[in-house]
Amino acid sequence: MIGINSINLEGYIAEIMSKSEYSSFENKVFITGHSRGAAVANLLAAELTASQKYAQKDNIYAYTFATPNVTNSTDVKIPSKYSNIWNFVNPEDYVPYIPLSVDGWDYWKYGTTIAFESWDGKAIASLNEKFRGITGNSFNDYSFSWHGAVQKLVKNLHKLAKTSNDFYDNEPWIIALGLYYSLDSFFYDLASYLSGDMKKSEITDILLTLTKSWHYSAIAWFFIGNSGIGDNVTYAHARETYIAWVQSTNASIQYSTKIKGFYARIACPVDVEVHDGTKLIGRIVNDIVDGSLPSNLSLTVIDDEKYIYLPPGGNYSLKMIGTATGTMDYTIESLDILTMQTTAEKSFNKVALQTGKTMISSINDDLDAPDVKLFVLDANGNPVSEVLPNGMEIPYSTTKYVGIFRWRTNHEANFRNWFKFIFLFGWLWMWFI
Repeated sequence: MIGINSINLEGYIAEIMSKSEYSSFENKVFITGHSRGAAVANLLAAELTASQKYAQKDNIYAYTFATPNVTNSTDVKIPSKYSNIWNFVNPEDYVPYIPLSVDGWDYWKYGTTIAFESWDGKAIASLNEKFRGITGNSFNDYSFSWHGAVQKLVKNLHKLAKTSNDFYDNEPWIIALGLYYSLDSFFYDLASYLSGDMKKSEITDILLTLTKSWHYSAIAWFFIGNSGIGDNVTYAHARETYIAWVQSTNASIQYSTKIKGFYARIACPVDVEVHDGTKLIGRIVNDIVDGSLPSNLSLTVIDDEKYIYLPPGGNYSLKMIGTATGTMDYTIESLDILTMQTTAEKSFNKVALQTGKTMISSINDDLDAPDVKLFVLDANGNPVSEVLPNGMEIPYSTTKYVGIFRWRTNHEANFRNWFKFIFLFGWLWMWFI
C-alpha cells in the first residue's frame, strides 16, 4: 500500500472506482506529482499498471516532475513494461538523482525519464523568459562555473556511501556539532528545508558547520556555493522551474533514457583551453579558472587537478599546454546525465610533459570515451604524434592528396605506397604481355 499524509491512495482510488459506472476497460487514470509527490505518483502508477485492476495500461497516464529514484526492483529496467510513465527531470536539480543509481545502490524510477535541455543556450533563454512570466522574478541558476555541480555531488556522495546501507549506517563524528551525523540525517534536514519545515537560517548553520568536516565538506559546499541554498539549489528544484521548462520545451526534446555528457580530469602542471568548434568557451591558466568566458561547462581546480564537465551537444576540443616538466594523467568519462553514472572511461597515464608542450583531444556526442584520442601538436598546431594510454607516443604524419589535406599514420602511408607499387607493376606486366 502507498500512502501520503495518512491517506491510502490505493484505498482512495478503490473507493472512487466502486462508485463508478464504468469498467476497468473504460476507465482512464491520470497521475502526476512533483518531488515527493512525484515519487508517490511514480510508485502508484507502477502499481496500477502492474495490476491493471482499475484501468488498462494504455489508459493509465503518469507524468512526474523532479522524481527521486524510488525502487531497486529488477523489473524497473524493463522499459516496455512501464512505457506509460514519463518522468521529467532538470539535470541541474539534485533531487532526481537521490537515491543513487550507481553500483551498490541501483535505485531507479519506473518508466521513461526525459531530461530538460539545460545544456542548450536557447532552451535556457526560453526557460528564463517563461520563469519570469510565472513568478515575476529572474531565474537564478548555478553560475556558469558551477555547471556539472550535481554530477560532482553524486560522485562525492558515492565516495562516502558505496552502498545504500552505508547511507543510513555511516555516521562520522562531527566535532563542531559534537555528535554523530549520518547522511540519512543530512538529507532529511535538507528535505525538511525544501518542504518548508525548516528555516533557511537553520539549514545554513548546519551546512556551514559541515564544511569544517572532511566527510561532508564537498557535499555541504554544493548547497551553499555561489549565491546560497536559498537561491540556486531551490530554484533548480522549484515547481515553477519545471512548469517553465515544460512551457519552453519544443517538439525536438530528446525522448531518451540515455543522454551523454563527458567528464574530464587532468592532473598535471598544464594550462587548459576548451573549444567548441572554433570558439573558445573555457580556460584554466595557472590553476585559475577564467571567469570571463561564460558557458555551460563546469571548470574546477583542486590543487593541480582540473575537472571539466562537458554537456551534450558540443563539438569540443581540449587543448593542454605544459607549464613545467613532469608527467600528465588525463581521464575522460562518458556520462549518462540522467543517472550521473559513468558508462565508459579512458585514461592516458604518465604522459611526458615540458614547458610549452601542447596536446589536444577532441570530444563529441558521436564518440564514446574509449574512442577519444590524444595528440601532440607542433608549433603550427599540426599533430606530430599520437599518445597511447600508457603514455608512449607514436609518430604521426600529414599528407596531401587530391587537393585535400588529411592526417594519417605512417603505417597507412606505407600501405598506400605499396598498393601504388603493386598496381603500377601489374599495369606494366599487362602492357608487355
